[in-house]
Amino acid sequence: MLETIRKRQRSLLIVITALTIISFVWFMNPTRTRGTPQAVIGKINGRSITVEELTKVDRSAQIAYLLQFSELLQQLAGSQGSREQQSEIFAWNILLIRDESKHLQLDPSAEEIRNAERSLATFQTDNQFDASKYQQIVDLLKKNGMTAADLDDVVADNLRFQKISAIVRGSSPLPEALYRQTYEQQNQLLRCSFVRLSSADFQKDITVSDQDVQSYYKEHAAQLQTPEKRKIEFVGFALTDEQTKLGDQQKQAALKTLAEQAEAFVQPLGDHPDQFDQVAQEKGLKVQQTGFFEANKPDPLIMTLPDVVRQAQSLTKDQALDEVQAKDGFYVIRLVELQPSRPLTLEEAKDQIVTGIKKGKVQEAILTKGQQIRGQIEEAIKDGATFADAAQKAGLKVETAEPFAMMGKPDMKNPVFVALRMNQVELQPGQVSGVLFENEDGLLVHLDSKEPIDENKYQADKKEQYAAFNDYFAGQMFREWLRVATQKAGGSPVTGFQNS
Repeated sequence: MLETIRKRQRSLLIVITALTIISFVWFMNPTRTRGTPQAVIGKINGRSITVEELTKVDRSAQIAYLLQFSELLQQLAGSQGSREQQSEIFAWNILLIRDESKHLQLDPSAEEIRNAERSLATFQTDNQFDASKYQQIVDLLKKNGMTAADLDDVVADNLRFQKISAIVRGSSPLPEALYRQTYEQQNQLLRCSFVRLSSADFQKDITVSDQDVQSYYKEHAAQLQTPEKRKIEFVGFALTDEQTKLGDQQKQAALKTLAEQAEAFVQPLGDHPDQFDQVAQEKGLKVQQTGFFEANKPDPLIMTLPDVVRQAQSLTKDQALDEVQAKDGFYVIRLVELQPSRPLTLEEAKDQIVTGIKKGKVQEAILTKGQQIRGQIEEAIKDGATFADAAQKAGLKVETAEPFAMMGKPDMKNPVFVALRMNQVELQPGQVSGVLFENEDGLLVHLDSKEPIDENKYQADKKEQYAAFNDYFAGQMFREWLRVATQKAGGSPVTGFQNS
C-alpha cells in the first residue's frame, strides 16, 4: 500500500482539484433524482430517507465546492461508479455523518458554525472577515434556489466531518514497523540464482490431434469469439509541454481551466451526442477520429492515453459520450461505430486452439518436471550442497540475476524480478521457489542473500516522508471506518457501491 502512496503523493492534490471542479457541474444536475420526492430510497439506522431529502443534501455539494471543502468532497464522494453514483454517495455519506455526529454528541453549536464561517478563506480580505464576500456567495446561492441557511448546514457538515475524521485519524497512526517493512521492500537488494526450464525444450514432444481440436472447440465454442472493435472520436483539453513542467499549484490551476473547458464542451451534448462535430466546430476545437481498434490493441492516436482506451470500452450506443480525466488533462470521447464480436468457425479458430492446447500441455510438462527437480535440489541442499551444485547435478545451467529490490524500480528485463513480482512470491534466504512462469519458460529461483539497508538513509527517508505517509494512511483508515459505519447503518442504496 505504501508503494501506492509514494506513486500518488505528488498527484493527490491534482486528483482532489479535478474532483471538486467537476463536482460543481454534476452535483447540480436536477434530472438524476430517482422516483417521486417522497419515495423512500433507503434507510439509515432504521430511519427512512426520501428522494427529496437525499436530493437536498446532494445539491449542497455546490456550496462545499464554493467554500473549498475539497477534503470533504474527496473523502465522502468516493472514487467508484458513475458521476451520478458518486453524487448520491456524497449525499448519503453526509446523512450518515450527521447521524454519527449526533450519536457521538459532536454536533457543532451555532457559535461554532458562525466562527467557522467567519474564518473561511473564501470570506477573507487581508486576513479579516469580509461581509461583502459572504453576501456574494449568498446571492449566488439564491440564484440556484438555496439560502444562507443551506450554507450554514454545509459548514456544520464540514465541522462534523472534521471532528469525526480527527477522532478516527488520531487513533490510526501508521505503524513504524509497516513503514520500515515497506522501505526495506523498496530498497533492500536481493541476490538470486535461478535455473530456466525452456518451453522450447518441451514443445518438440507435444502433439495436437484433430480430435483434440474438435473436442476443444465443442467445449469452448462460446468463448471463441472475434474481438469486439470500436471506433471513437475525441477532443482533447491537455496541458502544454511547458505546463507539464510547472509546480503543483500552477499545474492545478491549469488543470482547473482545462476541466472547465471540457465541461463547457460536454454540457450542450448531454442529450445530443450526435452533434459532437458541430459543437466542436463552433468552439474551434480539433476532432480526432480513430480507426477500428480492440481493447488490447489501441489505435495509434490513443496508444499513449491508457485512460481513454480503458474508458472507450464502456461506451455503448445508448451511452456514447463520456469525459475522461487523463494524466495530462481531460478528453471528451464519443463512440462512432461498434463492431460486436461474433463466434469463430472451427476453421477460423483452429490455429488459436492448437496454440492454446500446446501452451497448456507445455506448461503442464514444465510444472511436472520443475516440481521433480525442485525436490531433488532441496534434498541436495539439506545434505550440504549449494544451490548451484545441486542444480548442475540435475543437469541444469545456473544463472545469476542482477540484484534488485522487490518493490523498487521495475526492471522488466530481469526475468527473476518479473517472475517474483508477477507471482507475488516472497522468498527467504536459502529458499527455493516453486515453478514460476516468465513468458513461456519456467523458473526455479533461489534467494542467495538479502543486503541490509543503510540505516542512515532509512532515518533520513523517514524524517522526510513519514508525516505524509501517515496522513494518507489515516485517510485510508477513515474510509474504512466509513465503510463499516455504512454497513452498520444499513448499507448504501447506490447500486454496486461500497465505501472505499
